[in-house]
Amino acid sequence: MKDMYKKARSQRRNGASAQVIRDLFREQGFSIVDADQFLLRETTKNKHPFVRWLWFAGGAYLWALVLFVLSKSLGFTVQQQSVNLGTLALALFAVGFLFRPKPQQLKRRTAFTVVELLFPAACIALCAVLFAHPGWPSPRLPDGGALMSTLWPLMWLGAWLGPQVLAVVALLIGHYALLNIRTSFFVYLQDRVTEAWRKRLRVYYRDQLIQAEFVPENYANNLSVKIVKLLTSHTEWNPKSVIELYALGIQVHVQPTGGGGAVLVATALASSATEGMPKTLEVEALELDK
Repeated sequence: MKDMYKKARSQRRNGASAQVIRDLFREQGFSIVDADQFLLRETTKNKHPFVRWLWFAGGAYLWALVLFVLSKSLGFTVQQQSVNLGTLALALFAVGFLFRPKPQQLKRRTAFTVVELLFPAACIALCAVLFAHPGWPSPRLPDGGALMSTLWPLMWLGAWLGPQVLAVVALLIGHYALLNIRTSFFVYLQDRVTEAWRKRLRVYYRDQLIQAEFVPENYANNLSVKIVKLLTSHTEWNPKSVIELYALGIQVHVQPTGGGGAVLVATALASSATEGMPKTLEVEALELDK
């Protein structure tokens, strides 16, 4: 699958049309759904280039540089820097659970995501500090007290592993958080692109149904909504999917051709004697990036 994506991206960069990409997927044994999902992801990246991984990682490392320089400029020791950055990371992790659900308006969600990047940035800055840390002395066994007795094994483990090992752990945690934040924001933008395309597709199908006199005009809007819902479900297509219009005594078989295009075949219901059936309408694709 990865090789397929690389080949498709290469052709996409060379100006290949969406239909060429779909044909490429079919030749390799993949479905229309796989091709459309790939095109949806690529269209989202083109419409919102800042959601690409390199931009996101660059933003997190820029925040990390700011935090690292700030901690150095305040004159803290390496020990104080590691404690402060570790505390900041824990605080951001805890506060992140309080802000749910995330904002749905684009500008607010973007600002929220920028703030979210502070957590992986704190982990990355902590990693840089820990690499320069001289190390901790092994803690003495506590004289008593439940709290110190609980913390002592953790302190001993930290002293035994050393700050450099913990730096690698902090870096991995930061990158895992960065990946999750980027994925969440990408899915959010992808859903916005899909919803905008659905609205265009509903109007497009309604006009096509009216112009072809496929169904009476007062049924065109309702039928277009149902067709678009089927076409944008992003699941493997069920060839038996039909839309039944009992008031007209017909059922509409929907066969997708990719990019929102489909072949519609209207046939009479078993108990109906509708004249002029079957009736066929082929609707051309309405691509995401048009």
